[in-house]
Amino acid sequence: MLRRMAISIDVGFNRVAAQPRNRVSDMKRLLTAIGMAIIVVGILVGPAAADTEMGKAGRVGVRWLNEPGALCDYHYFVGDLYQWTVNPPVVYARDVSSGRDAQIVGWRVVIKRWYQGAVKTRFRTHIAKATAYDDAAARFNFRTMQPEEFASGLNDYYFAVIKLYWYDSSGQLVGRDSRRIDSYVNRIANSDEDTYRSYVRDRCTGYWVEPA
Repeated sequence: MLRRMAISIDVGFNRVAAQPRNRVSDMKRLLTAIGMAIIVVGILVGPAAADTEMGKAGRVGVRWLNEPGALCDYHYFVGDLYQWTVNPPVVYARDVSSGRDAQIVGWRVVIKRWYQGAVKTRFRTHIAKATAYDDAAARFNFRTMQPEEFASGLNDYYFAVIKLYWYDSSGQLVGRDSRRIDSYVNRIANSDEDTYRSYVRDRCTGYWVEPA
């Protein structure tokens, strides 16, 4: 049961995309359904919240992170983490007029490592920018990356912070928000390399950990 639920979440991860704001209610229902599945999985393998806000500043628009926030892939033979795929955020322009408002927004991924009791930044992507509207989110792509350094043991792990940016018409930064991803699909290929087993947890360890 656990494997079936986790795989269904994995499929959902690959299909969720930002939707126009006039479909926000449908999107929220979809995210709620995914979230409920994750909550049930969390009962079996530990809690996995969607994200944690780490601070915002300036003038920002409506935004949220899709759930689960990232996919962590492991080599089937040795079980080491080799690739991250991060789900793009949903980001809208600020609604500041009676008409349709447009704004340049951006996002980046910062991968951090918990190692020997300290957190250090190990990888940072460039800022990807796109035009958002107050009734339609910016169209962002998934970000796939392979960190240069991996955790050395089961007590060392990685997590990702999503940084969001809003710019004015002159290109000046006017608002920012940081959110830590707290929901990850951990996935490993089976020996046939065509099928996978996966589950959701609140981090990505350096090596594959079988669910308890």
